[in-house]
Amino acid sequence: MASRRRPAKRKDKLAKKAKPQKVNKSIEASDKPSMPIEGALSIVTAILLVTAIILVKYEHGVHYNEGMFADKYQASAAR
Repeated sequence: MASRRRPAKRKDKLAKKAKPQKVNKSIEASDKPSMPIEGALSIVTAILLVTAIILVKYEHGVHYNEGMFADKYQASAAR
């Protein structure tokens, strides 16, 4: 026959307090607020839009002698 199990011994000691966990510095660095992707995309879009407008005005000045750059390239084309 199988013998009976003994009941677990209970300790009257209180449980130890948990040590405060160390915070990993690499995780802490990633929690810093940064520019959201929407903000970065809006800045890049604005820069590209302004560049496109300036390039179109440049082409109008060189080939059709009109627009923002007409006076600057009209004199150089006459030489």
